[in-house]
Amino acid sequence: MRTGENRKANSCVFKDFYLEWLQDLKALLPLLQQAIDSAVKLLNFEVPVTHTRFKAMTSSPTEALTTHVQMLHQHFQAYFNALDHAAQQDVTQVLCPEWHNSIETPFLWLGSWHPAVFSNLLRAFISKYNNMTHGSVSCMSSFTRSDQKKQQFSFAWTHPSPELFEHMEQIDRGLRLMIPAILSRMRDVQISFVGRIGCDWVTSISSSGGEGTVQEMVTDIATEKLEELTSIFVDANRQRGSILAEIIGALDIYQSALYLEGLAKFIIGFRSPELVHDMEHSKLPVSPH
Repeated sequence: MRTGENRKANSCVFKDFYLEWLQDLKALLPLLQQAIDSAVKLLNFEVPVTHTRFKAMTSSPTEALTTHVQMLHQHFQAYFNALDHAAQQDVTQVLCPEWHNSIETPFLWLGSWHPAVFSNLLRAFISKYNNMTHGSVSCMSSFTRSDQKKQQFSFAWTHPSPELFEHMEQIDRGLRLMIPAILSRMRDVQISFVGRIGCDWVTSISSSGGEGTVQEMVTDIATEKLEELTSIFVDANRQRGSILAEIIGALDIYQSALYLEGLAKFIIGFRSPELVHDMEHSKLPVSPH
């Protein structure tokens, strides 16, 4: 089989893997949500909930919630590990992923989700739920009792600890250093590839080697540069998994549950056939601002 056919076959294999991984994610999400609902039912809503009282009530996480948080986190890490393996087989199939749709593309970086997606989602949770409260008493008097249960469970996010903010700053500093460095390596490889192809091409044509020599030269240079691209991709992809692990490691079990629920919904939501159809046919409403 020719090289191009090998790459096409590998891409199809990984596309099938991703679709299966996505289906498994859809199956794991309701299980996590059920565990969250079970934890919500353990809370007592007769007394106004303050952050201090919430932390006291939830000091011993339920076993089911812990299990499903771990399962979902491991599911994401399995995807990153699979990307590593696919890149080491043939990096071209993951640099231009055919399994992502047009809506997902703006959120991608070197073949998969941009690491900033994970940190921005964390900040969004903290910002949203802190804006819904004033001081230590929730502003939810207009909610129904059922709504209050779900909203008060979100006290896991109010008044985040200084340690969590410090950890978030460390993650952001790491992103500001890591992303430009990897993009610089990618740019250098591209410039080197184009430069060597141009120089060696002219030299080969001027010699008596003929077309066969030119093809061999291009193949040798491409092989060398693909090895460098593989190293760059693996480094970038492992940063994705590392940042997600750092975030989960900085959160308590209740924060982790809500965070992973939100991340799963974020990824699944972009696969909505209706949303993709409307986007590709320009039927989504355009904001006037």
